[in-house]
Amino acid sequence: MGNLGVFLLTTIFSGFSDLKSLHILTSRTSPSAFMQDGWASRSITSAADPWPPEWKATHGCPRCCGLCQAIQSNGRYEMQVTALAAYSAGRPLAKLSVEHLKFSDSKSEAVVQGYEKALTHVEELDLVLGMRTRSVAHVQQIFKATPNLQVVKLWLNSASWWADTDHTGPLPNLKDIFPSPEAFPALRQLELHQLDVAQDFLETFLLSHARTLRVLKLHRIRLNPGGSWASLLKRLKGKLRALEEVWLDGEFEDSDSYIDGTSWDMDSSLGRSWEAQLLEREA
Repeated sequence: MGNLGVFLLTTIFSGFSDLKSLHILTSRTSPSAFMQDGWASRSITSAADPWPPEWKATHGCPRCCGLCQAIQSNGRYEMQVTALAAYSAGRPLAKLSVEHLKFSDSKSEAVVQGYEKALTHVEELDLVLGMRTRSVAHVQQIFKATPNLQVVKLWLNSASWWADTDHTGPLPNLKDIFPSPEAFPALRQLELHQLDVAQDFLETFLLSHARTLRVLKLHRIRLNPGGSWASLLKRLKGKLRALEEVWLDGEFEDSDSYIDGTSWDMDSSLGRSWEAQLLEREA
């Protein structure tokens, strides 16, 4: 598509005076990536479900409604072109969602120069990553270009997580994705799904946003390298004073789980207890 694609989409987007958000889907979006983890069932309600029932009845995927069967892409190029086209049309995006975003280091992969300027106004970013660790630096570039984020939803596609039977191997690590622990000073909602994170980075990040962060959702998160969830939760207790909603789900791994082969099961009463502790206020 190249410059022609940007030109055509700019012309199209110019006709949408209220355009504020884009949702980009790829061929690798899968129903199993969202419906078998318990995540979607808790975060998507019938009232908030945008998909027509007749589409879901034939395809079974509440996210892509069949489009994933028609689109062959890794999401990167489409994200760059559409964001730049909306910006060129005078329709700066406030919300951007890309499912199964996958970067590679291939020199043959198309890159749209200057697309980062189109992300400056984005306040809500929802990314589903389709790779385990490769080219994570490219993902960081997106977050560097979006300093005004208020809502961050970052996922590792379940198919990518299960692709490697050795789950002790590295996953995308938050410290390699976010520009710094102090990034996004207006952040009010953070959702992380199936990622690694260094304990000190997560602690510093959450405390840096203690005055703004209202919603925290974590699913199947592993402290890497090492760390202790019990210690981290104890250090955070009562300090996230703006927090109004906490949701912990799935298996949380740390140094202890590497030793005895177990993990913290947040689907149990333990998860509800830790949620309550994070919502406590310091006296």
